[in-house]
Amino acid sequence: FHYGTKNSKQRFGISTILMPGNQFMKKEGFLPKIAEFMRSRELTFLGIMLTFYDQTTGDFRRQLAFCSKRYRWGAIGDDLIESKMYTYLALKEITSQHLTSDEIECKLYEQGNIAPSRKQLGPMLVEFFASEQDK
Repeated sequence: FHYGTKNSKQRFGISTILMPGNQFMKKEGFLPKIAEFMRSRELTFLGIMLTFYDQTTGDFRRQLAFCSKRYRWGAIGDDLIESKMYTYLALKEITSQHLTSDEIECKLYEQGNIAPSRKQLGPMLVEFFASEQDK
C-alpha cells in the first residue's frame, strides 16, 4: 500500500512481515534492499508491521519498523513520539535496531498494546503518515 496526494512531495507505504524485527533487519542486504524498494515505489516513508510468536515464551507479539529517507527522520520521530498512535500502541523504541545508511534510516519499535489488528493499525498509520505529508 502506498499513499500520497497529487500536491505532496512525500509518499509512504505500509508492509507486513511475519517475523521478529531483529531477524528481519539482520537479513543480508536489508538496508540496500529496503532503499531499493522505497526508490522503486518513490516512497519517502515506509511503515513495516511485524507480527510473530516469540519462540522462547510463545507469546504473540507485534512490532513496528519505520524507515525514512535519510535526514527526514528527526521531525517524523518527534511527531511520532507526540502522536496519539504512539501512546495508544504503547510503542517503545528498540535502540539496538536503529539502522542507517547514506540513503535511509530505519527504527524498530516494540508494540506494547497488541490488541489492535493489522486491519486496525493500517488506518492509524495512514492517518499518521498523511499528517506528515506536507511538513
